[in-house]
Amino acid sequence: RPPAAPADVGGDAGWRADVRRLASAPVLLSFAFFLLYAMALLALQTYTVPTLTSLYEMPLGMATTALTGLLLGAAAGMLAGGLIAARTSRHAAVAAIAMISGASLALLLAARVLPAPLAVVAMVLLGFTLGCPGPSRDMIIRSIAPPNARGKVYGFVYSALDLGGFVAPVAFGLALDAGRPEWVFLGAAVLMAGAIPAILQVRGGRREVAAAAARSP
Repeated sequence: RPPAAPADVGGDAGWRADVRRLASAPVLLSFAFFLLYAMALLALQTYTVPTLTSLYEMPLGMATTALTGLLLGAAAGMLAGGLIAARTSRHAAVAAIAMISGASLALLLAARVLPAPLAVVAMVLLGFTLGCPGPSRDMIIRSIAPPNARGKVYGFVYSALDLGGFVAPVAFGLALDAGRPEWVFLGAAVLMAGAIPAILQVRGGRREVAAAAARSP
């Protein structure tokens, strides 16, 4: 007669380990960075045209050109960020520098001190700063995700992009409805500035995430 199968406690233990892993400091800080980054990016992608036509009295054609410049700048920044990520291990510093630069440009645009043509140039540069941290950001997530839980960590952290994409258009749309288009740039600057300490404080990496999963409940 075969021995009785042991009680199945592995599923419950595995679930608890997953929760502790996703609640570890490196994963939550990475989630916060992705959320703030996504909100800034989506706010600018969604409301660049109405914001510029209101703040700078740009013709619609020039404002749409600025939006195109933002998107092309982001693509160029992503390419440059990939080259940088391949040549350095200081990925958090790369992301932080890009966010500082982007926040500064957004504040400059909110202040309305630039002539309209230079505002278009500033939008291209702003797009570059938003694209540049992408590869370094992904390398940071790879560094904190244990091999046996990489899918869970990636899925959880990257869900912040969807959450940011849901929240940002609603929040910044209310600012436009209130007649405050400068809040789009100001809000994006605040979000990018807030993302800096989040990404710089990702410490411990994979070992801390694994230790959190192994910790007794």
